[in-house]
This record gives sequence, structure tokens and C-alpha cells, in this order.
Amino acid sequence: MRTHSRRAFVSRLAVLGVALPLTSITRHVRLRAPRRIGFITGNEPSLVAAFNDALRALGYVPGENLIVETRLIERGASNTAALPEAAAALARSDLDFIVAGALPYALEIRKANPVMPMVIVTCPGMVSNGFARTLEHPGGNATGISLNVAELTPKRLELLRELVPKAKSIALLSDPGLAGLNSELAEVQKAARSMGLELKLEEASRGEDIEPAFAQLARLRPSALLVGSSILFVVRRAEIVALAARLAIPAIYEISEYVTAGGLISYGPSIAAAVRPLGLYAGRILAGAKPADLPVVQPTKFELVINMKAARALGLTIPPSILARADEVIE
Repeated sequence: MRTHSRRAFVSRLAVLGVALPLTSITRHVRLRAPRRIGFITGNEPSLVAAFNDALRALGYVPGENLIVETRLIERGASNTAALPEAAAALARSDLDFIVAGALPYALEIRKANPVMPMVIVTCPGMVSNGFARTLEHPGGNATGISLNVAELTPKRLELLRELVPKAKSIALLSDPGLAGLNSELAEVQKAARSMGLELKLEEASRGEDIEPAFAQLARLRPSALLVGSSILFVVRRAEIVALAARLAIPAIYEISEYVTAGGLISYGPSIAAAVRPLGLYAGRILAGAKPADLPVVQPTKFELVINMKAARALGLTIPPSILARADEVIE
């Protein structure tokens, strides 16, 4: 049960002056025939539902006045070709634009169709991968949401140090297939050095890599665990949370969805909330806006979420200083 919630995700839409004229969008919806867009993301139905809800709020009803070609992908040895094949099929379809739920999907779309307009969720890499000239003025055929999670790494390590003050080493579970991994890894290494922590790196780029990675963590015995950015990890969060519990290792995650799945603590933007501006941008492009003119949205508020049941199972006492800063506590 959620016992309290004090602050919510706030995007930069208003700050950047791109508040959406909902009346003009809904008027446009009534006047146009059904449109066709693509949506490719990890095998995470809740994100699809949230995206569809955002579209409905603008008057677009998937299956009625809007056709959404949806592809849910999970990388793994048994479906290595699934992402490129699905992305290529979407990119070559007769679509107005494609919504990509993670940067690797957008990269595959671009390989198949370099001029396909896109709305992308990135963590990070919008500029470094050539999708935008700047976040404020993309100038190309793509815009989206930049979750800039790597920049929050020092804060997550500080929280782990508060939770486990005697920690000597920290493990990072990372996805080597993640575009932008070098940025995240550099931030972790820098923060760990500044705190006098030894960093132990474990990688998993496929679903079947996750359990062996935790088996290696059991041998390395780090004091705490930081789970890095990856749509694969988000999709497999129940497994990751269960394995961390089995090892009795305090772990911090980037989004609250891990904590609601039983994880200990998270600090970062709300993915579910990020989907709402994603849907709004989709609506604005359907109404005639160009991705080149829509600033890439960045979250400015982040959620600190704690699971007290998980803390008790680990024998941890959450310091009052952390509880006082929590946006949400799950009992």
C-alpha cells in the first residue's frame, strides 16, 4: 500500500514554452480521417496502456480514429533478430511517424528509414547519436523525452552510502548494448572513486544473462548494488528484484516501477509520467507540428521511493534523513 505521495514528475514542457493547444488538437482530430503511427518499445504493456491513455485524452482513440502499429520487443538469444526485423518493418510502413520507447529502437528505425519522423525516449544520447542538434532545438526529424538518468548516479550512490554506511564496494549491473552506456559508466566510476568505493561491474545484454550476472555478484559479495539504465532491466524488473532479495543485497534503481515490484529504493524520473508528455507530443505532431520544432523534454523533478517491507527483509533501518526526503513510502 502506498502511504503518502508529496511530489510528482514535472516536465519542462511549460518551461520551454511548448504547452499544447488541446482545443486545436481535438478540432484537428474531428476533421481528419484515421491516422497511422508506430509504437515500438520493450515488452511492457503498462507503458503501451499509458501511451494510449494520453492519446485518448486528446481525442485519439486507438483502433477508431487512430491506428497504432505496436511492437513489443525483448532482447534475448532466442530473438536476437526481433528488434531489427520489427523496426525495419515499421520503418518501411506507411506511417505518419514512429514512437520509440528507447534509444536502441530509434537507432534501428533510422537504419531502415533515415527520414522517418520519430518521438524517442532516451537515456541519454539524443544529441550524441545525431537525433538532435541541441535539446532545445532538435532541428531534424526527431524529438522526444530525455531522462538523463546518468546525471543522477552520484545521488543514487549517496543514498546507498546513507543506507549502508559501512559499504566498501558497490556493484553496477549494466547493459552493454545500451546506447549512452559510456556516459553512465563514467558517472558511476567517478562517483564511486569520490566516495572511496570499489566498483564491481556486471553486464547483462540479454534476458538469460541476468541470473548468471547475479551468480557472479554472489561470489563478489559487494556491499550494495546499483541497477543501471536498460529497457531490458525494466521489462525484467521482477526477476532482478527477486534475485537481489535472494542475495540480501541492498539495491537502488532508477525508476519507481522496481520498488512497486518489491525493490528497496529508487531515485529518478517516473517512466509512467514520462509517457504522458510523449503522448502529448504525438498528438501535436498528428496536428501538424514538426519534430524539428519541438524541444526535447527533460524531467526537472525526481521521485525518491522507498519500500519498507523490502528494508525490513534486509534488516535495514531507513535513516530519518532519507524518510524525510521521500516522495513515496510503500509499507
